[in-house]
Amino acid sequence: SPAALSYRSKLAQRLRAVGQVPEAEALLLDGTELHENAADAAWGEVARHYAITEDYSSMAAAYEHAVEVSKEPTPELQFVTADALLLAGRLDDALALGEALPLAMHRDLIVGRVHYERREMKEALERIEASLRLWPENAGARYYAALAAERLGDFDRAIENYRYSIRSGADATDARYRLAMLYEAEGRYELSVAAATSAEGRVEPDREATMIAIRAASKGGLQAHVKSLLKSLRGKDA
Repeated sequence: SPAALSYRSKLAQRLRAVGQVPEAEALLLDGTELHENAADAAWGEVARHYAITEDYSSMAAAYEHAVEVSKEPTPELQFVTADALLLAGRLDDALALGEALPLAMHRDLIVGRVHYERREMKEALERIEASLRLWPENAGARYYAALAAERLGDFDRAIENYRYSIRSGADATDARYRLAMLYEAEGRYELSVAAATSAEGRVEPDREATMIAIRAASKGGLQAHVKSLLKSLRGKDA
């Protein structure tokens, strides 16, 4: 069944797992010529392959192919294409596509991200928070709103958005590290420890987060926390 996209995708996943990345790429590219009725989906699989291998330029080009061959590109496909253009550093193209996105929450987020990458923080925060009014549980959008607010010196706003980002997706960003370091810089050491360890039970144990928590606990004289954290760290090393 050479035209079965699911088989091709699963085989590509296994090829990547054993280090045969070029073979996986070739397998998926061949699929774009076989799936006449689902060429956009085939190109989407190619794009995801490039995302996994962190070839963002090729990922953006593959998503552009998916949009091009799609009879009626979905809002989601157009959004991930704009996001891929951002990752590839093609800001002008991302902005042009972002401004044309059919859904306001997608449009505001992409345009806001472009402003962020251009260090236009005030405009970035306005557009990203406009997106959040329609998409409040988007962990990535919350994270970028927090970054923009932090760079503007609005630390209370940054803290609020970092906390929402962690709540929405603890492993989606490094929000818990940034929140912990922000609390640490303010001398709020217990809150720093709480932020650094806030993902426990939801994501894999994290050495970096534990180290941040140990540093904050040490600065704040929180010896009980230090002992507990060092014990957990020894357990990870063991």
